[in-house]
Amino acid sequence: MCVHIISSLSVLSQNAQILLSNSNTTSGRLVRLIPPTNAPILHFFNHRLPPSSIDASAEFLTLLDLTSPLYHPIPAPQALLIRSIFSHLHLEILKRIRPPSSTFNFQSAAIGNLFLTGARLLTGSFDSAIYLLAII
Repeated sequence: MCVHIISSLSVLSQNAQILLSNSNTTSGRLVRLIPPTNAPILHFFNHRLPPSSIDASAEFLTLLDLTSPLYHPIPAPQALLIRSIFSHLHLEILKRIRPPSSTFNFQSAAIGNLFLTGARLLTGSFDSAIYLLAII
């Protein structure tokens, strides 16, 4: 298990160095490196929030309170780690928005992008964010 995580981390880190110029491409490619044997996590991180701003915000809140059906096949320790990253991201968003002039729109946001952004904000390092994705 540990060897798999380390080899996955190595591959993820190498690809991240190549793709740093475009974060959308980076997270999409990193998520595609999740092995198919980990289908629930792969499905979770590939999911996009709805195109409606109101529906997307509501779905993000279900990710925060662990009521999203996307969590059902994910083991509790992993779900709680993912939730803590989303909670930190939510806190950072709340600190920065100044309604009505600035708001955050979750419309069509990719969960993988949200996770990597939250993990980078939490750790202060993109490499550490990639590591968190790799160990999940």
